[in-house]
Amino acid sequence: MRAETEAAEAHMAQLLTAGAAPDSVEAMDGAEAMRRHIDRWFYPCGPHMHVALADMYEADPRFAAHYDARAAGLAAFVAAAIRANAARTLDADGA
Repeated sequence: MRAETEAAEAHMAQLLTAGAAPDSVEAMDGAEAMRRHIDRWFYPCGPHMHVALADMYEADPRFAAHYDARAAGLAAFVAAAIRANAARTLDADGA
């Protein structure tokens, strides 16, 4: 579980530092991997729940510090990628 978390966060940091947009396919796929990880290991995490977590990642200084310690701006990047992925998923589902 921890190795998956580390890999997902490292991947998102790599995308950010490489200049990827948070709404790029790669970033949205990374956000989807993070959502599935939460859903698998912790609790049901659909797109709406994941967006609520994205809001918390930016609003709660502890979460922001966790992500931004890996790469400056990562909390905002991850949150934006989560929101873009949720929109993509919900649009595809017709919701």
